[in-house]
Amino acid sequence: DMTARMEYGVLTFGAESAEGFEPLVLEAGRDYIVPSAGLKVTVSEEDACSKIYKTFNTFLFKKDEVCGNIILRTRMFGDKINITGCNKDLKKLFIERRIPKSKRGITPVIADDRGVLAVYGLGADKKTLFSGRHRVIVIKFEEII
Repeated sequence: DMTARMEYGVLTFGAESAEGFEPLVLEAGRDYIVPSAGLKVTVSEEDACSKIYKTFNTFLFKKDEVCGNIILRTRMFGDKINITGCNKDLKKLFIERRIPKSKRGITPVIADDRGVLAVYGLGADKKTLFSGRHRVIVIKFEEII
């Protein structure tokens, strides 16, 4: 019940590739577990946050600029994000960043009704970058074992 995979020059042995996960509507004040990705997601709401996060596992969004619900899901056909200064398909970005094909289907994507806000491990869309002192929604990812 094991598979061997060669991805970007690395040979790995393990279980079959993990399946995706059901989309989750994220609400402030709650924690979520995404077993297939091995992650715990904590969502909170804060006033006038002055912290600056330089990691790709904590994201801040201005509450007033989120359109509809915040959804945690896997990538979908046509998803685009602007991390580098131009819009890129997530598929192309995953290939450029050398994310193994086996992990692309379980990499969490944060989206609202307008589209992708951020991708775990890659970064936030430039249009969603937090600046200044506003009421913010903080989404933090932690690896679980």
